[in-house]
Amino acid sequence: MSTISQIANKKNTSGGAKADLGQLGNNLDFGTPLHLIRMTKGTVIPASTVFNKSYIDGQTKAGIFSPIIGADDFAESSSDDSFNTNTKGVNRLSVEGLPNYEFIYQQGNEFYRQLSKLKSFKESDWMIGDENGNWKLAANSNGDYVGLTAGQVLPKMTKMKVQGGDPESKTLVIQFLDRKQFDENYAIIERNNLDFDPEDLEVVNPVNVSITTVPSNTDTTLNVSALLAADNNTGVTGLLAADWQVKVNGSVVSNTLVESGSGAYVLTISALATADVVTVELISTTADTSIVLSGDVLYRSNSTTATVIA
Repeated sequence: MSTISQIANKKNTSGGAKADLGQLGNNLDFGTPLHLIRMTKGTVIPASTVFNKSYIDGQTKAGIFSPIIGADDFAESSSDDSFNTNTKGVNRLSVEGLPNYEFIYQQGNEFYRQLSKLKSFKESDWMIGDENGNWKLAANSNGDYVGLTAGQVLPKMTKMKVQGGDPESKTLVIQFLDRKQFDENYAIIERNNLDFDPEDLEVVNPVNVSITTVPSNTDTTLNVSALLAADNNTGVTGLLAADWQVKVNGSVVSNTLVESGSGAYVLTISALATADVVTVELISTTADTSIVLSGDVLYRSNSTTATVIA
């Protein structure tokens, strides 16, 4: 399997050498941006990394990458370069324009709710994928690779459907701050050099966790449920005891688990006492991450709390 340094900017061609602005060879094009991978700010992909589905999925499970796959539309609202003109009519560059990309989604209310959590400023880097499955990222000075540096990330207000008009949608706007990354210091990885399409990447599904019965004094069990947040109805099945973290008064306690129905579980813990505060959430205790892998699906939950009654 090839490392990222071996496949970045690699063109599938048998053409000859390419001079500065000559057009010999097979030019590498980048299509309409439709896919994103949000990266924890400052993440570096070493040149020796085998850049494949397994690597990206592993970074996603660790909470470092967050793929956002399949925008329904794309618009660009990048700013133009600004010039100062003196009395002799001579232009001088005053401000370089910055890329400003708009990704438009028609996905559903829970997707929009999760998208709203991305609002930030200078807190993330990004990879961009196009309609053909090619990916664009940045190259740094020592030969490694990084995400494109973002400034304002703004999920705009959800646009409601007008009768006879466009469907409900939400737009994610990202302004990128490093113009040089877009003009010179970028790398493109062609789909033909990868073992995945964007749609193959694992993404994290939000889960609503709840304590369904208020625990009482001396209880040793907790009745809990895990439902997909998308509809708050579909049960998440196949979870293990190691996927659940239970805290009593802020301290983690061990548990055993029995699945009692589709999305319903009974957690057995030490006896509770009146006024104890019990907190439950999905956390992978084996991988030390808030993202849980069950079967082939990734989940992340809310945290829910109940106070033990007499």
